[in-house]
Amino acid sequence: MSNPFDPTLLDPKRLLLLLGLALFLGLAYEGFYHTAARKPPGGIRTFPLLALLGAGLYLIEPKQALAFIAGLLVIGLWLFSYYRALVGERVSTSEDEAGGGLVAPVCNLLAYLLGPATLLAPSWFSVGLAVAAVLLVGARERLHAFAYRVPGREIFTLGQFLILCGIVLPLLPNQPVTSWTAITPYQVWLALVAVSALSYGSYLAQRYLPLGGGITFASVFGGLYSSTATTVVLSRRLHGAESAALPEMRA
Repeated sequence: MSNPFDPTLLDPKRLLLLLGLALFLGLAYEGFYHTAARKPPGGIRTFPLLALLGAGLYLIEPKQALAFIAGLLVIGLWLFSYYRALVGERVSTSEDEAGGGLVAPVCNLLAYLLGPATLLAPSWFSVGLAVAAVLLVGARERLHAFAYRVPGREIFTLGQFLILCGIVLPLLPNQPVTSWTAITPYQVWLALVAVSALSYGSYLAQRYLPLGGGITFASVFGGLYSSTATTVVLSRRLHGAESAALPEMRA
């Protein structure tokens, strides 16, 4: 019977990187939940163990990854039982006092998944995954405050813009549809998306950045794409601002 273990995946540098990322995630986790009335599972010792467990189970049988999947199911059941007990107790409505909510189980699963991710994926992927998790966990209050401050119509406008650039644009053909011109529908729509992005970006910058920063942002980044489009958008914005100011001056 052949041994399914693949020694080429056992790279000491990647194992050291895995330990460093797991410790980094555990350190940020401990710092965030050290004031919680009920300490959620996970931390600076648990996360490195979970990461090494995930890497070890994957190395045992990397082709089908059955051992890794079995370990994932066991950890998932453990975290599910914890979260179910937490919800059943209803200790408090505060996430800190209640033990982290869903964030704690997700961080534990992420620590386990870091094992094979660090062994297989490029280093920038595993590092970016750990850093993004730490930033999202640490910026909870700021993210919640930002979500409460953004009105619903802004979310609807963002959804419309995402439809323009994420759904319609990839579906358009990038070949000429007529012999009269070499311009393709994809290029026409791309120009429309670029102008819309500049207009929407300048609006967001003027609304949420300090006074004067919105015009600077729109001018610099818009000029990188098209100075003509930047001039048109900024002129339209300035004309709208002057039109809105005239009734106030007359009053």
